[in-house]
Amino acid sequence: MPTIQNLSEIKAWMIMEKGTFFNWSSIESAFKDNCLVIATIENEAVGFFALTKKYPVVTIDLAEIHPLFRKNNIATRTLSAVIDDLKRQKFYTLDLMCAPASSENIWRKMGFTDMPKQIDPSENKMLCLTFGLHLQPTIILSEHETLEIWDDEPHITKDNPPKWIYNLSFKKGTRELEEPVLLYANYDWRVRWIVGNKTIKDCKLKYLYRDMKFGNCLFIDKLPVPPAVH
Repeated sequence: MPTIQNLSEIKAWMIMEKGTFFNWSSIESAFKDNCLVIATIENEAVGFFALTKKYPVVTIDLAEIHPLFRKNNIATRTLSAVIDDLKRQKFYTLDLMCAPASSENIWRKMGFTDMPKQIDPSENKMLCLTFGLHLQPTIILSEHETLEIWDDEPHITKDNPPKWIYNLSFKKGTRELEEPVLLYANYDWRVRWIVGNKTIKDCKLKYLYRDMKFGNCLFIDKLPVPPAVH
């Protein structure tokens, strides 16, 4: 657990390298929320990851390694420890914005990849690293229950095949999925929910069911009973 002393150490070497041009409030906020992960050498902070947790996603708001220790593989080892801890907490994925843009290659070397489609093209590159067990898309449509998802809005994709097909399996006697659907997506993208040969919904993701909520990441771990089988 980072201490006030560690926080002071981070501030000192951040100011030494960057002056006052860095987001100190994000670091302080992460510390207060118990979302600041630090790397230490002889109990002195030499690196940190400032996180925001919003289940099932964790966002890396800011990360930095002391300039004297950047060739010591500290970032990779700290990230590995972060992921192990997040797995224990049942989180599924990490994401971040590459700012500065020059950081993109560093994150890619640590395993981060492109989101399916840049959510906001005006922003810096967004990358993600998914580690939680989740349902994988297929190319074969199930005879039972399926979600089909496109990477654009319904009026644009009406004549196109879906980008992703998820064949759904539920825990016995429930509507809880055996493995959740997890996909970085825009809430205006098209989804089609099919049970047998009947289309239950063909709409934007945000209208799939009541109280549908997500940020950049779609996460479905259960579905309501389809109206046709009430």
